[in-house]
Amino acid sequence: MAAAACASGLFDVKDYGAVGDGMTDDSAALQAAYSALPDSGGALYFPPGNYLAQPTILTIQKPNVAVVGAHRSLVKLTAVANPDNTSDMIGVTTPGAAGFVMCGVTLDSGYPTRPGGNGIVITSNTSDVRIHDCGFLNIGYSAIGFNSLTHGWFERNYIHTCGTAGIRANDPGPPPAANSDIWIVDNQIIGADQSNSQGNAAIQTHGILGTVRLQRRFHILNNTIDHPVRVGIGLDQLTGSIIHGNTVFGPHGGEAMAVSGARNRITGNDLADSTGAAGLLLWCGKAHEQSNADTLVTGNLIHDNHPNQGIAIVPAEDRVTVRQIEVTGNRCWGQNYGLQLYTSGRKGTRVQNVLISNNHLVGNRLGAYTFFGLRPVLRGNLVATNKLDA
Repeated sequence: MAAAACASGLFDVKDYGAVGDGMTDDSAALQAAYSALPDSGGALYFPPGNYLAQPTILTIQKPNVAVVGAHRSLVKLTAVANPDNTSDMIGVTTPGAAGFVMCGVTLDSGYPTRPGGNGIVITSNTSDVRIHDCGFLNIGYSAIGFNSLTHGWFERNYIHTCGTAGIRANDPGPPPAANSDIWIVDNQIIGADQSNSQGNAAIQTHGILGTVRLQRRFHILNNTIDHPVRVGIGLDQLTGSIIHGNTVFGPHGGEAMAVSGARNRITGNDLADSTGAAGLLLWCGKAHEQSNADTLVTGNLIHDNHPNQGIAIVPAEDRVTVRQIEVTGNRCWGQNYGLQLYTSGRKGTRVQNVLISNNHLVGNRLGAYTFFGLRPVLRGNLVATNKLDA
């Protein structure tokens, strides 16, 4: 039976002794099936079942490996309960592991009984990774984490309850290392960042203020994020990217969306019901990759974010020039202010070539838009033809 599977390139884990009854430790059988793959790769197939294994279920170091299940509702990989173990469930750990695919399985790490570890982590300058139609339940750290990845697709995954981020692009390190050409599409993420930790959102790109990090050419499209503990979508040092059609509802302690980058297009998102922060925060630093220069914000619905702003433009440091930002055609209602430039505590802020036009800013409690803090130097800006309260 195993010989026939090998000949077809499909390796059924049950042919190597896996039971999948949720009680038997299948660790050795899963490792045996992986070891049987040729050096050129192959597909590990999981028939319906609940496969119990040690917290590090697989470490992928061969190219073109696929982990394939019958369907995410039928196949579960469950970590053996161990409160002292913070290992990742699946690791793609060498540059040679390019071409990894996972689909049709659910990972359950048993958080909070097992307090740490990623569902899957992708490291070491690899490329061409696709994770789609999978489930991630009760993950101690990030459901999906990666760094120094070129060409990644994360699509139609269901993520429920994780200690930090749902999908996290980790700090790739100094250039030329980068996360680039990444598609995050049609995922549903519920209850992210249960540990309430700084720098983690349901979808997160991680950067460091005052440094140069390359997170570029992301497509973050049509994701649904429900009740993250802190921030819905947090994008640090993101450049040349499209953030479109996402729905974020009910962040408890942070923004629905926060962006620090350049040359991004933020369009057609529905950002609602954050508690204690803005619907959309543009966080502007000195470095070009953190300035939000040449950023377009258009066609978004931003509403009922308590008690602060619909859109907040905030310098992250002293002596920042907020520049070349276009905010047009958005609808903001149900906050204190529809739009606010917040410079409190920041010295030497300059604002130039910022366009705020054709926005519908009616129905905010304290006003349509306002400056708060030190009056900045304004040059070449236009605030025009916005619809305001009478």
